[in-house]
Amino acid sequence: MKLRLSLIDFINAFPLQWGFMRGNFAGAFDISYDSPSRCAERLASGDADVGLIPAIEYQRIEGLRVVPDLAIASKKQVESVLFVSNKPIQEVRTVALDTSSRTSAALVRLLLRRKFLIRPEYRATRPDLEEMLRDNDSALIIGNRALLVARDRYFVFDLVEQWVELTGKPFVFAFWAVRDGVDVEPWLQCFVESKADGLSHIDDIADYSISQVLVSRPLILDYLENKLNYDLDVDNLEGLDLFYRMAAADGHIPLVRPLRFVAGKARSSL
Repeated sequence: MKLRLSLIDFINAFPLQWGFMRGNFAGAFDISYDSPSRCAERLASGDADVGLIPAIEYQRIEGLRVVPDLAIASKKQVESVLFVSNKPIQEVRTVALDTSSRTSAALVRLLLRRKFLIRPEYRATRPDLEEMLRDNDSALIIGNRALLVARDRYFVFDLVEQWVELTGKPFVFAFWAVRDGVDVEPWLQCFVESKADGLSHIDDIADYSISQVLVSRPLILDYLENKLNYDLDVDNLEGLDLFYRMAAADGHIPLVRPLRFVAGKARSSL
């Protein structure tokens, strides 16, 4: 039986997933393409063996292990996780939350409370910016749709940029997680090689991406090459640990569970 992988159907995930999508491992696994939130649901329900899950979901789903060294992260700005508002941020009273997001939904709550000192009402909605802003002052929009936001029409805040200003740390959005009982160790090198394949085919990924989303090729190349980071390195782990501690303090997760890595014993995220 093939290992079941839940992949994210967002451009920011393509470099990690390229080996499974178009590279040496295409066809070697049973693959589904999901939103980040659906990916977590499939892993939690047992419908997937390995998933590229929102980072916060590790703290909500029991019995997961993390594939080491691989992540979707950003060091300074990300361009695809945006807080978009019709009015100045201090006047915001309602926020429409993109239902495809869970890590970003916690992040925007943290930033609005801790950095901007506001406590608006949050409403989960489907990710359509015009609809979101029709009935709300502001919206969280992520992924491919965020790349299409007209920056000159709204007040727009890049959430990684705001996080870095607040904490001085990078931000980790997602990583590969494995259900307990799944023998993934023989396949670990495939995940490493998939990332290497992706990073060596950025031009091909850009061509594929602009066939999916109507944005310019230079924008996609800048996004992939300069805005995103695919390591679960020490700096990113420090940012992740801080995010978990803040999320627990603000009640978004019950506690901070230490990361358990595949092929390794339990250890803290630091």
